[in-house]
Amino acid sequence: SLADLRRRCDGIEAIDGLEVMGKPAMSVFAYTSRVLDIFAIADGLEARGWHVSRDSHPIRSIRFMQSAGHEPFVDAYLADLREVAELVRSGQLTSDGGQATYT
Repeated sequence: SLADLRRRCDGIEAIDGLEVMGKPAMSVFAYTSRVLDIFAIADGLEARGWHVSRDSHPIRSIRFMQSAGHEPFVDAYLADLREVAELVRSGQLTSDGGQATYT
């Protein structure tokens, strides 16, 4: 729902250093960081079992597609994202060099 989308976007932007790109009106959006290695964040989320889509154009970002089935997992995703962002911020987690792939 639009309310779940807004809750997820607001939750992402509440994490210091992360920003949602644009003003999403539908279920697909991307978020990035100007201060944290976004691909290190992607690695950390993947290590916790989340499927992560990486984009590199126009800038490195994580692309997210939300469906109605995701609603029960919003809080868990945001909690993991907060923890992973802190690990990246503290230098405890760095990127393994993975790149965006387009198929």
